[in-house]
Amino acid sequence: MTKVRRIILHHSGTESGNAAVFREAHKKSLGATDVGYHWIIGNGKGLGNGELEVGRPSEQRGAHCKWNNSDSIGICVVGNFLTKFPSAEQYDTLIRVLTTECNRYGLDPMGSYKDTDKGVISGHKSWRATDCPGKIQELLERIRVDVKGRLSYRKLTD
Repeated sequence: MTKVRRIILHHSGTESGNAAVFREAHKKSLGATDVGYHWIIGNGKGLGNGELEVGRPSEQRGAHCKWNNSDSIGICVVGNFLTKFPSAEQYDTLIRVLTTECNRYGLDPMGSYKDTDKGVISGHKSWRATDCPGKIQELLERIRVDVKGRLSYRKLTD
């Protein structure tokens, strides 16, 4: 993995799942050696609602967004969000893990990736022709603002 410069959000497109389930699916369908995502956020079916699980170690290159894995962290929110939004618990965990990762890698959640109009925090759909991450894509601006607010608060309280 090169220097992390962006975080790409996904939905599983499934009603349930966890790292073990996705690991097996990615091995079979992609020929991957591990689960493609670095983080998985559960929905209460296979993993607790809002529970955070480690997928692939963050120092390893992901396998979550073809041609965009060398400098990105992949986060998968379990569920099919084509017609609904993540639960409040999933959203809270997403903001928490994004805040931690932005802090760890010195990323500005309001920033753009390199010389593009795509955000440092972006959806899979921003990089590939896909419906993923469903309605999470509609929340991106709010997500970025919430992460920025938490980062600012952390600096005030440190």
